[in-house]
Amino acid sequence: MDKKKNLIIFFLLNIFLFIENSLANNRNLNILAEPQISKALTKIVRLYSQNSNTVVSINFNSSSNLFNEIESGEPSDIFISAHPKYIELLKQKGLIDVYNIEYVASDKIVLTTASDNKNIAKNLLIKKLSLAEILSIISNQKANLLIENQNFSSGNYIKNILTNYDFPDLKIFNKIDEDRFSIIKDVKEDLSNYAFISLSQIKNRNDLKTINMKEELLMHYKAFIVAGNNMDIAREFLKFLKSSKAKKIFLDSGFLVN
Repeated sequence: MDKKKNLIIFFLLNIFLFIENSLANNRNLNILAEPQISKALTKIVRLYSQNSNTVVSINFNSSSNLFNEIESGEPSDIFISAHPKYIELLKQKGLIDVYNIEYVASDKIVLTTASDNKNIAKNLLIKKLSLAEILSIISNQKANLLIENQNFSSGNYIKNILTNYDFPDLKIFNKIDEDRFSIIKDVKEDLSNYAFISLSQIKNRNDLKTINMKEELLMHYKAFIVAGNNMDIAREFLKFLKSSKAKKIFLDSGFLVN
């Protein structure tokens, strides 16, 4: 009887230790980021998850929607964005750790049109022109200029750039939240369209033509730790973002890194 009792105790003790170890290794991380950075970030997350025994989920959406999720208390540990408005709002509301902010990568904004656009002005292809000269040519062509929704970092960035120029006849169209089609699709389907797109999105694409521009338009993505109970693991991931392995993935995906 004692032998049987000891076996039961031994069995229960092993179950307890198994559960305890499982809970100890049950590391989770919730990352919120914009879709423009999705290709590189997905590869980095996969590598980090394999090496750190951490289950990582990523939510890609506009900075506006991601901000609302953080504010409403949805699971979130890291916020990655280049949108100054929503970054500042999170700081003001005390929702992020202002002492742990990491530069992630920079993305160049370029002007593109379809490669088979036969209506493209020849002087757009001859030499590098200033943004003002390019906008004047597009305006005279009666072409359409597309930019991302302003709740995304790239749309907000370009909107602020364009406020410095005065071309009343320039037809500018902002993507709306409800429009789920890619801005690349819009450019390819209508040869009267030009669009500002992040360079990482069109890397190695032959169906789009980039217009050479004198100015270098750069967005800078940063990672922020959301205040909560999972900040230690979030700090680990931020450290991994600065590793040579993560930097190589960003570089290979068309981003710039320090």
